[in-house]
Amino acid sequence: MHIGLLIYGDINTLSGGYLYDRKLVDYLRSQGDSVEIISLPEKSYPGSLLSTEIPEAIRISNEGENNKFDILVQDELVHPSCFGINKKLKSLLGCPIVSLVHLLKCSVPAPLFKKTLIAYFEKKYLQSVDGLVLNSQSTKAAAEKLLGEKLPAHIVAVPCADHFPENDAQDAKQTYDGSGIFRILFVGNISRQKGLHVLIDAMAKLDDAKVSLTVVGEENIDPGYMAELRNKLNSYRYHKQVIFKGRQSGEALQALYLEHDVFIMPSVNEAYGIAFLEALQFGLPVIATSQGGSKEFVRHGENGYLIEPDDSKQLAELISSLKGNDQQLQLLSDKAIASFKQHPRWQDSCNKIRDFLQMMVEKNHNSMKNFRDSPL
Repeated sequence: MHIGLLIYGDINTLSGGYLYDRKLVDYLRSQGDSVEIISLPEKSYPGSLLSTEIPEAIRISNEGENNKFDILVQDELVHPSCFGINKKLKSLLGCPIVSLVHLLKCSVPAPLFKKTLIAYFEKKYLQSVDGLVLNSQSTKAAAEKLLGEKLPAHIVAVPCADHFPENDAQDAKQTYDGSGIFRILFVGNISRQKGLHVLIDAMAKLDDAKVSLTVVGEENIDPGYMAELRNKLNSYRYHKQVIFKGRQSGEALQALYLEHDVFIMPSVNEAYGIAFLEALQFGLPVIATSQGGSKEFVRHGENGYLIEPDDSKQLAELISSLKGNDQQLQLLSDKAIASFKQHPRWQDSCNKIRDFLQMMVEKNHNSMKNFRDSPL
């Protein structure tokens, strides 16, 4: 297959969605497919909505008989740039369009008017494509609710976490350093959606010098929110127990997973949560919220816990119950590793997507053949 992939910005951006895209591209190419990555510059949301012309990059990539796409895949992030041009794109390219849906933007916390506006355009976008690849049952349910009708052809292909080098650490049980410090890890780009403020509020309620927090993630996503967090920390007398590490990846991130006791990210709506899976891989119990895709693999009381969003009181109580309870932490750690081993691998999910893309291509070819062969 000759596949076009339409994204915003750099595919090497550190986020779960872009990791998913990279893993898919690598797999498709390993199977002999040609994948052309078409990167659009990201504008403001209103600016993108006003872009009604087919980007020149798409025209150039599809020029010449040998460069014709069999299928165009769009990361759903590009919906404001594509909702109004997909009809023209189909006419130009003559191929189906499939959207990779990681997280619907209208489900991200925002003022009601903004959410309503985004939902309108996101619905128009989903109606403009021929197929959907959804990253969780939760995302599928959100798409069904948004459309209020039967989804187009679709599959659910979950993210995975087997992208760290294989080593004995992935079979190791959690160990505790005897310092008495309860070590919490948070991994995620720092935005209100990820709920870091809830975790800091929980720590303030505990007011315990023996509880530490390491925060890994991009700090420049939302400067206003970051300033709010700094103000919270300034009023917390154990603020030195909260350490910001910035972005980390590879062996450095792997080491952090192994050095901590529990992973906590109280996201208000996590589409799935690759970081949760990474934590389970290294035997870290996970505390997530009951909203979003994490509830599909975090089992309350077995490999972690699910709390209500914004409930810092419940979170503080959970941290207090786990701190120093090495026996319970060990049981949770064992279950975490076992649940990760049962989870699909990237090859499984990417192969499922490739089969779906091939089906869409064959369906389009047969439709075009029947049209050509039909009598006038």
